Amino acid sequence: MKPLILLTLAFTCLFNAPNANHNDLQEMGYHGPVATVTSVYYLEGERFNDTWWPNGPIGQMRVTHFNTNGNIDTIWEYTRFAKDGPLELLTTTTHDIADGKKIRQNRYDFEGTLITASDFKWQDAQHYSLRREEGEMSYSMSETMLNDEGMDYRGRYQSYFRDSLAYDVSYEHTFGPDKTIRSSAMQDELTNEKYRLEYLHGPRDSYENVVRTAIVDTRDETLRRLVSRSFTYYYKK
Repeated sequence: MKPLILLTLAFTCLFNAPNANHNDLQEMGYHGPVATVTSVYYLEGERFNDTWWPNGPIGQMRVTHFNTNGNIDTIWEYTRFAKDGPLELLTTTTHDIADGKKIRQNRYDFEGTLITASDFKWQDAQHYSLRREEGEMSYSMSETMLNDEGMDYRGRYQSYFRDSLAYDVSYEHTFGPDKTIRSSAMQDELTNEKYRLEYLHGPRDSYENVVRTAIVDTRDETLRRLVSRSFTYYYKK
């Protein structure tokens, strides 16, 4: 049997094993042997019927690299420091993995200087938290819960400044039959305000990964985020 066929069979078993350990691809709802995901975030969009299209410049870009076990290896984040300026590297994030789980997140600035090193705290196989220092006087706390399929379905994000809670929002996702997020029930824990975000998905690639998503606030139908994705794979179908 040719080496390429052996390699393909190995990846197929790895990414489709029914009892495979949790990995970041499962958590993020991606399919297939994903190598990289390039996510482009637009500042503005325009809606035609149920489809949102970019109608403005790119605001940010994120390139996420996955290893062959489906876990995040490196994330490059780019931003514009001027509205009409080029996209420039802002931060690089790496994950340390042990026993199939992420245990540490390391963030570096554009010069490669370590900014923060934060530990993932696993309460059990489906529940973890992360505290991340954001500066000398601020830090954030996130909590993530996974469903039985290893997907992020419920969580909470808190931001502190001078040890005072400045932001506190929880969420719970609702998934469609295709396992993509259809809506998120949100709650501002500081004001008790509840609201819902709707996810409008566009085309899909050969692995059924969504290549464009608009997130809309149903309170006033405003666009919260418009993202376009491109994928590379360790092997093609």
